[in-house]
Amino acid sequence: MRPDPRTIALFSTLVLVTSSCSVLRSSDSAVDSESRATPQAENPAIDFQDVTDEVGAGTFPQRTWGSAWVDHDSNGTPDLFVNRHWADPQFLMNGGASYEKVDIPALVGQKFDRHGCAWGEANGDGLPDLYCLQGADKGLGSGPNALLLQDVGGGFSDIAPEAGIEDPLGRGRSLNWIDYDTDGDLDIFIANHERPEASNRLFRNDGGGSFSSVDVGLEDSLASISSSWADWDRDGDADLL
Repeated sequence: MRPDPRTIALFSTLVLVTSSCSVLRSSDSAVDSESRATPQAENPAIDFQDVTDEVGAGTFPQRTWGSAWVDHDSNGTPDLFVNRHWADPQFLMNGGASYEKVDIPALVGQKFDRHGCAWGEANGDGLPDLYCLQGADKGLGSGPNALLLQDVGGGFSDIAPEAGIEDPLGRGRSLNWIDYDTDGDLDIFIANHERPEASNRLFRNDGGGSFSSVDVGLEDSLASISSSWADWDRDGDADLL
């Protein structure tokens, strides 16, 4: 069963860790037998172990600016997409006990100024799709973003040009999939870095893998690196930080 695109977990770390938790209790933490209070753990300790090399994730010679988790092969374990800076992006496919580095044919040879990436559902087919940002070569050129539409065989094709979501002058750093207009499909917000002609962008999902840029008061916003959405005032719609 494919994961609900609204619950696809998005993470941004390349160091794989395992954790163990131990609960420490003091000798005087007893609770009166007549009390209904639940004993509380004191000073919980979480220890992390770096298993990057052990599981075959290894290190990359080039800088990495973005990564995102998804169970691409539906085997019950999360795989990691790595968006590398001036190098081909790669998948780290999770075999359960180790990872295998796999190229994505649609992105091989596209060694661009790449940054953030995130999984979401673009065209209503239930398959997670991937949106990747480029940085426009330090703001001196143009670099179209990529919207990688997944097919039923697990392959990808870049539909950003026909979807209307390339944003070539933007210096994209991070993005969010968010149903800002509550119409049932996921829209895309892009946090663009400093460039006068390319501010932050919000693209509305028009359905079927097509998007349109909308003006919602973000055009004069400052240069941005990251963004986050939440219902800050609890009025039922998403607000932007």
